[in-house]
Amino acid sequence: MTLKEKKLWPRSSYNNEIENITTAFFIPALIETTTYRRIAGLFSSTSFSLTARGITELIHNEGKMELIICPILSKQDAQALKDASDEEFDKILSESLMKEFELEDEFEKDHVFALKYLLKNNFLEIRIDIPKDEFGVPLDAETIQTENILAEKRGIFQDRDGNVVSFRGPIDANKESWENGKFSITVDVSWDEGQLQHVKDDISFFEKKWNNMDTKKLPEAIKEKLIKDAPEKENIDLSKYDVPKWAVLSNGKILWDNQINAVNVWIKNDYQGIFTVATSGGKTLAAIVSANRLPKDVLIVVVVPIKDLAEQWEENIKDYDPNAQTMICDSEYPDWREKLPQLLNKFKSRNADAKIENRNYVIATVHSIIGKTKREDIPTFLNDFRHVDSNRVMVIGDEVHHYGAIKYRQMFELKAKHKLGLSATYRRSWDDLGTNAIINYFGRALSEAEYTRTQGIAEGRLSEYSYHPFFTMLRQDEFDKYVELTEKINKIHLKDDQSPKSLELEGVMEVLTNQRADILKNAKNKPETYKEIVKERPDLPCIIFGDNGNQVDKLKQAHKEAIAEINQNSKETISDVYFEYSGATAQWKRKEILEQSIKHKRPIFAMFCLDEGIDVPEFNSAVLVSSSKGKRQNIQRRGRILRKSKEKRVAQLFDIVVFPEPKEDIFEDEIARKIVEGEYERVLELSSDAVNKFSALEKFLNFKKRTGFA
Repeated sequence: MTLKEKKLWPRSSYNNEIENITTAFFIPALIETTTYRRIAGLFSSTSFSLTARGITELIHNEGKMELIICPILSKQDAQALKDASDEEFDKILSESLMKEFELEDEFEKDHVFALKYLLKNNFLEIRIDIPKDEFGVPLDAETIQTENILAEKRGIFQDRDGNVVSFRGPIDANKESWENGKFSITVDVSWDEGQLQHVKDDISFFEKKWNNMDTKKLPEAIKEKLIKDAPEKENIDLSKYDVPKWAVLSNGKILWDNQINAVNVWIKNDYQGIFTVATSGGKTLAAIVSANRLPKDVLIVVVVPIKDLAEQWEENIKDYDPNAQTMICDSEYPDWREKLPQLLNKFKSRNADAKIENRNYVIATVHSIIGKTKREDIPTFLNDFRHVDSNRVMVIGDEVHHYGAIKYRQMFELKAKHKLGLSATYRRSWDDLGTNAIINYFGRALSEAEYTRTQGIAEGRLSEYSYHPFFTMLRQDEFDKYVELTEKINKIHLKDDQSPKSLELEGVMEVLTNQRADILKNAKNKPETYKEIVKERPDLPCIIFGDNGNQVDKLKQAHKEAIAEINQNSKETISDVYFEYSGATAQWKRKEILEQSIKHKRPIFAMFCLDEGIDVPEFNSAVLVSSSKGKRQNIQRRGRILRKSKEKRVAQLFDIVVFPEPKEDIFEDEIARKIVEGEYERVLELSSDAVNKFSALEKFLNFKKRTGFA
C-alpha cells in the first residue's frame, strides 16, 4: 500500500489533546515511508527522541531519514563559533550536543537508541543548522527562543511511488506536550490539488535549509561517539510508548485510536457529553475506561433500556476489571432494593472518608430507576440516591435516545457530576423536546470523538454490504387514515416549558405521531413484497425485522408460501424452517435461538428486541419489513449484519419502501410527496456506504418516476 491508498487518511489536522498523534498519524505514515525528512528545531535529548515517534516502522522499511537540528548554544559558545576554525567548531559543537546524551529518562533513552541504530547503518543523515543574525554571528538558544526564530517544526514523508505527506507543528512540542495533549499539527498531501502547493512549499523549505552553505554535516567524530552503543535492530521496541498507560488493558490489548480519542474528548469537555459511535467503534469499552479515569470513590451508574443489556454490561465490566463490584437493578434481580441502600451508604456526604478499594458499578434498567410501588411518591431508586454526594456519582446512559421519551425523563432527576451518554444516533425523530432533554442532562454530542460506519468499513472492522430496495404501494384506506392523523398533528403547537399542559400535549403528539408511523410500518401489502425478496434468495442466516406479532405472523405465512413456490419450480428443495425471537422469548432460550439460526443457516423473525446494542452473532443478510423514518433504528438494524466475519463477504440489506399513489387534491398530494421524501431519506441513509449505492438510488428514482412522482 502507498500513502495515497490509505482510506480516510490523513486528516487535515491532528490535535494531541483529543487523539493519539503517534498512532493516528505518525505510525500510519511511517509504515509506507521510504524517505522521511524532518526539521527538529533546537536540539535536546527530548526533542531528538521525539523525532523518533513511530520510527520503528521506518526501521522495518529500511527507509532513509534526513534530520536537521539546531544545537543549543550559550551566548559564549555562539560568539566563539563566529571565528572558530573547523577543529574548534567541531569541539564546541560536540560539547553542546554530547551533553544532551547523558540520558536517564527511559523514554528518551529508548527513542534515541533507535535513532542511533539508523545513524550507524546509514539510514539517518543529520545536518546542523545554526541560525545567524544580520552580521553573520551565530545565535544562542535564548535569542532563538525569545525571537521565535524556529517558529515551527516540519516533516515530510515520501513513499516508493513519490506520494508525499507533509506536516507542520509548534516549536514547543516537548515530551510533556506529547503526553498531556498540548499541541497540534496541520497536514497536506501531494495528491490533492488544493494542498499540493503547501507540500511543494514544505519540500522547498526543507531542501533550501538542507543544501544551505551554512548547514553543516554532522562531524564524523560526533557520529562515531553516538553510534558506539547503538543497538541491534531486534532490540528496538518502542511500541510501549505509542499509547498512554491507561489505554493498555490488563490482557495486554490496546484501545483503538478512536476509543482513546473519545476518552480524552470527554475529559476535556468537563466529564460530560455523548459518544456518537457506530457499530464496531467500541463505545462500551470507551465508556468503561472513561469511568476508570475518575477516582475509585466515584460510583458508576449505568442506565440501560433492557435487562439483556444490563447483563452484557456486567460481563464487559468484569472483563475489564475482575475486581469491580457490580449490582444489577431489575425486576428479575429483586434483592437490589435491599442491597442498594447498603452500597450507597459509602457514597453519602457524611461518609466521605470511607475506604473504597474496588470500583463500584450499579447497572440499572430505566424501568427500575423510575418504577415505584402504589405507596410511593418517589421511585425507590431515586429516593435511595437523595443523600448521595452527586460529586461522587457518574451516570452512563446506554442507548441514550430512549430516555428523552416522556415516560422515561424522570431518570434525569438522578443527580451526578459526571455524565456520559452513548448512542449511534441520540436525536429522537419528531421529538425535539425529547432530544433537548437528553442534551440538557448528558451534555453535547462529542463530535470530535465521533466514529462512523464509513470509518468502520474502511478500517476493516465492519463488513461491506449491498442495499436492495423493494417497493410496495400504500392502500387507499391506509392513506386516508394517514391524512386524518396528519391533520390532527398539525393542529398541535408545543411549547418547551415543561408545564403540565405542555407535557400533556407532547404526550398526545407522541401518540398520534406513532400511530401515523405505524401505518407505513404495517402497510398491508408488505407481506406480498416480502415474498418477492424471499424469491431473491437472501444469503442465510438472515434477520427479518417486523413491527409486531400480527405483522410477523403474516410474514411467516408469506415466507412459507414463497418457499413452497420456489420448491415447486426448482429441482432443489430448500427448507421453510425459521426461528422467532421476540420480547416474549424466554431468557434462557434467546442465546440458543441465535446460535441455532447461525449454525443451521436459517432465517430468524425478530421485532424490537434485536434493535438494541445487544451483541448478536454474525448474520449475512437482513430484511427491513418494518422501518421507521428514524435514522437510529435503521442504523441499529443495519449494524446487525455488518459485524466482521472470519471470511471476507458482502452482507445484504433488503428494504421494503412504501409509496402512496399520486393525488389530485393539493393537500393530499403534498402529504403523499412528503411520504415519498421520507422514504427517500431512509434509502439515502441505508445506501450511503453500500457497494451498490448508485444503482440502488437509481432503482428508487426510476420507481418514483414510474409512479408519477417525477
